[in-house]
Amino acid sequence: MRIKYFILILFLLFNLITQANEKKIVLNMDKYLSMVKEKNRDINIVDMELEKAEQSVKKIRSDLLPHVFAKAGYTRNLSSQYLYANLNLNLPGMSGTSKFRVNYDNEFLLHGGVKQKVFSSKNNNKLKAAKQMKKSVGFLSLRAKDKILTAAKKLFLSAVVLKENLEVVTQSKKNAYENYVQMKKKYDCGQVSKLQILLSEVRWKESEPKVIEVKRALASVKNNLKILATIDMDSDIEVQGELAEEKIDNINEPLENILTNRVDYKAKQEELNYKKSVYKAVKGTRLPEVDASFSYTYSAMSNDIKLEHDNNLLKLGLSVTMPFYTGGAIKAEVAKSKIEIKKAEKKLLKFKDEIARNNTNLKIQLDELKNKIILYKKIYETAKKAFEISEISAKEGLTTQLELKESRNQLDGSKILFLKSIFDYNCCIFDLILEQGRKVN
Repeated sequence: MRIKYFILILFLLFNLITQANEKKIVLNMDKYLSMVKEKNRDINIVDMELEKAEQSVKKIRSDLLPHVFAKAGYTRNLSSQYLYANLNLNLPGMSGTSKFRVNYDNEFLLHGGVKQKVFSSKNNNKLKAAKQMKKSVGFLSLRAKDKILTAAKKLFLSAVVLKENLEVVTQSKKNAYENYVQMKKKYDCGQVSKLQILLSEVRWKESEPKVIEVKRALASVKNNLKILATIDMDSDIEVQGELAEEKIDNINEPLENILTNRVDYKAKQEELNYKKSVYKAVKGTRLPEVDASFSYTYSAMSNDIKLEHDNNLLKLGLSVTMPFYTGGAIKAEVAKSKIEIKKAEKKLLKFKDEIARNNTNLKIQLDELKNKIILYKKIYETAKKAFEISEISAKEGLTTQLELKESRNQLDGSKILFLKSIFDYNCCIFDLILEQGRKVN
């Protein structure tokens, strides 16, 4: 009986471990970015905006294509319709007013035709404007995706940093506990005072809140990672990767090359072209519009359900429409369109200046952060040596617990600052890649 219970418990434990592993997702940077590209909801919305712009082009293009229509009908007349005529033919039996029935019980109708816009300057320019707007939306969608991927890289990197910070504070807690155990043994042997053991206990217990704080921060970042990649919130994710300095080639990219690479700058250019096409479309409302049409109508009437007394009618039409006076409405719209073009030109120049300024600022910031890495690395190495000496001295009773605690705090602080400097440097590189219009991998 005990063997059966033992086997059952093992089976249940195996199921629990299997289920936990099924929900655990191990992610590196490349795998995570692939998931963001595929599943991120903001990227999906951006793709929908591009599709919407494509449908707008199709809608405007349809106004320039032939419109074919057809109509069929049947009418059942429930009463008769008569025509009254005063003949006055001075013939026997033909004098006075006569009454004629002019409808039948059943009427059949078939009507079809084609309408074609032969010339319309307004619609031609509207189509051109729609295509330019589609291009602008396409460029902006690419830019939006690059921004989302850059944010995803920063977020993933922050999880890696917090994971390493957690290792730092966990190791600090472990060392503090081991030191407390040693002090307790020495106290039991009468080698150290009550104050020394109390200080070692305080140092050990003070390390616990730091571990809890870093764990909470890491859990929060992991939740944000799940949201960005549309991962089930109940899943457990583990980030893999090491914090190392990113590399970037030729940061002194010429401004003209940057403008060529920046898809959002191209979007601004297409927006300016769009404004110009709208201006031409508005001016085009002053020009005549020519429409052509061709139609065919077949009708039949009968008191029975059959086609008789039928007629065939063919029509070919050509119409010209031209506004002569609109109370100044067209003139006002043309003036507004001119203002919009000037605004778009000013915005493009302003955007160019912003790109140049941001690129220069990021390069300055990158140099500063590189120097910080060098500085904090030296501080960390010095603090590490100082702690090793303090730890040995504390074991020999040559260093107080307060000095050991201070030495450990300096070591942990310098390690965290060193990791943060690398993180800030890498994030600055990500921003510079984005700012220079380079491909975000």
